[in-house]
Amino acid sequence: MERLRELVRLHRMGTGAREVARLLGLSRPDEQRSFKLSRTYDAEGMVEMFAFLRVAQAGAEEFAVLEAAPDALTRAKMPLSQRNEERLHAAFATGCERRLAGYATSLEEDERLLMEEALLPNARNCILLRRGEKWLLHSYAVRARAGFPSLASD
Repeated sequence: MERLRELVRLHRMGTGAREVARLLGLSRPDEQRSFKLSRTYDAEGMVEMFAFLRVAQAGAEEFAVLEAAPDALTRAKMPLSQRNEERLHAAFATGCERRLAGYATSLEEDERLLMEEALLPNARNCILLRRGEKWLLHSYAVRARAGFPSLASD
């Protein structure tokens, strides 16, 4: 499994939400954007997702830097500040954890099913795919909580 769809939602309310949505190219502050996770940080989709999150998580100082840039999303492909990177990591980890919580079974339960159950080939393949998605989400959540390096410093 190379990629999976993950929803990342703009969670900004109050002052600045419309301006942030404008910089992100969204028609309204509560609009959702989908990104594909990859196994590596340097995949273009991951770079775009992290730029989106940097803008979505921008405080007043970072927002001023973005507004001064000719293209906010291009500027956001590089870190804006240490605090912004920390907020980005927290938002990304939370998104992964929420997606994981949406599955009916845990990663451990899938492992047990694959080891203990006599499964038809199609059922086994479905569990293998689901387990891969969960593993990727879990791996990114753990690394994000540990403060993995930003894409720009890879």
